[in-house]
Amino acid sequence: FDMFKPYESTAIGLKAFYEDEEAQKLNVEADGVAELLSYGNKSNVAVSIFLANHVEELHNPGQLGVMRNSFVSIVHFKLYIWDMLIMDMESIPVQSSEVFAGKSFNLGFNMSATYEKAIPGIPFTASGGASIELSLRTAKNDLHKWTLVGKADAFIKFPITTSHFTHEYIPEISISV
Repeated sequence: FDMFKPYESTAIGLKAFYEDEEAQKLNVEADGVAELLSYGNKSNVAVSIFLANHVEELHNPGQLGVMRNSFVSIVHFKLYIWDMLIMDMESIPVQSSEVFAGKSFNLGFNMSATYEKAIPGIPFTASGGASIELSLRTAKNDLHKWTLVGKADAFIKFPITTSHFTHEYIPEISISV
């Protein structure tokens, strides 16, 4: 759900059909846009992260007995100064997000998106960027127990090292249904 507008949301869903603990069919649902994180105060200086998801006909047959279906996740990193949107960086939509279903009710989704750009005006090659990840999966292959975790990472890459600033915006949560 959106942090500030609860009537706006982004959703990721999956529907898996099993027969004798063996995945037979897997469908993905993904749609919407939501503001997931915001650091700072938009009336002064703030950085916000928005997530948009949608389904495209991207079928991934999976491997090692695990069915997979891909969906597109696009992340917007927005910079606000004095309530004005100064910069909107959009990640390149890639097939890095997927739902999965395997044997014994091992199922869930992994969403990830990254934005990276070269830093101009310095005498060596460097780049900066950010990434966001969100994962939901069954715990111990039990359909009544799930784990959810979300991480965001800002980074700066230099020729010999990379500095990471990681934040777990959803610490690992156990959910029982």
